[in-house]
Amino acid sequence: MKFTDLAPGERFVFQDAAFRRTGPLTATRESDGKQRLMPRSAEVQALQAETPPGPSQTDRNLSARSVTAAFHAYHLACLACLEELHSAKSSAALEHAQAKLRRARQAFLGQLSLPS
Repeated sequence: MKFTDLAPGERFVFQDAAFRRTGPLTATRESDGKQRLMPRSAEVQALQAETPPGPSQTDRNLSARSVTAAFHAYHLACLACLEELHSAKSSAALEHAQAKLRRARQAFLGQLSLPS
């Protein structure tokens, strides 16, 4: 899959290293936190979404900053899908955009450690 197919926050492997997508053209290497620019056409392999154990929902308060950051990443993914749909105008593009939005939703909930 291409780098642009990943949802913001989604984990992936590129050149034998694990990364997390942090922006439209940026990713952070998980081993050392180093950021790098990613070509739009970069071939990557998505990693399974992990659901780390967290506190129970009754014991947990989400900070406004973490929710805002996760929502901003999700919103950017939605805007990118809309832009893609506007230029493609095909049913295949619609299905592709829907899949990207589902992955973006999973990444959003994953950043907040919420069940889907």
